[in-house]
Amino acid sequence: MLGRSDQRDKVSVRKLGINRSAKKPTYLVRWSVDGQPFHESHRTKALADRFRAKVLGAAEKGEPFDTVTGLPDSLRGGRAALSFLDLARPEEIAAAVRWIEKASLPVAELQEIAPAHEVIDAQSRRLDGKPAATQTYRRRRAVIFNVLEYAVELEHLPSNPLSRVRRKRGKRAVQEVDRRMVVNPRQARELLTAPTYVGGYDRASGRRLRAVFGCLYYAAMRPGEALGLRRSDCTLPASGWGRIELAETRTTAGKAWTDSGRHMTDGA
Repeated sequence: MLGRSDQRDKVSVRKLGINRSAKKPTYLVRWSVDGQPFHESHRTKALADRFRAKVLGAAEKGEPFDTVTGLPDSLRGGRAALSFLDLARPEEIAAAVRWIEKASLPVAELQEIAPAHEVIDAQSRRLDGKPAATQTYRRRRAVIFNVLEYAVELEHLPSNPLSRVRRKRGKRAVQEVDRRMVVNPRQARELLTAPTYVGGYDRASGRRLRAVFGCLYYAAMRPGEALGLRRSDCTLPASGWGRIELAETRTTAGKAWTDSGRHMTDGA
């Protein structure tokens, strides 16, 4: 149920405030209903003055104010402010919805820097309180950042609060190479000898395979880059390091992934 305030003396409207935390200052209309503070931000002083005048006029007329949204009936169209969860509330998740409503903060509170820091801290930890993996944190932050960008687009927030929060970088985990899982130079030479036995000498299939796999191992090339390599792309001195200019890559899609049902090779 939405709360109602029918008494004029329980609604007070304050002077305009200025939020200077964003790149471009915004103007805040501040008022309270039954002692509960509310505010709404506007990009210009004229818009803020106009909205403040409407709130003040509604209070002077004795209009009922909603104690959840803080708005009078004239600014809500006489209808209760319904969220998406109010409109689509499956019974099977009713308990979860009630928990979300109880545990969630109003979006407008994120204009303050302290709640924004709390959001960042929560996303950087697991349920057991231990630090989450870096990729997990980045994925969570990206989701919340986009949600808040949408709130800015709808003018519920003057700017994205996460843009003002800087998180200290944690120490990156040291990744050691497991020698049992990586081909060593001696094994690589033996492996590159094996393809030379493929096909006959005149067809040169084995020599081409050896060249392809050699490029993968020694030059760290992708398979498509090795397939697109030409002699003119290589600078090969008699001794020392050479140079390879990767001008083309050839990717192959299996017939199961093409509209024509045939293998397809593209050069880019």
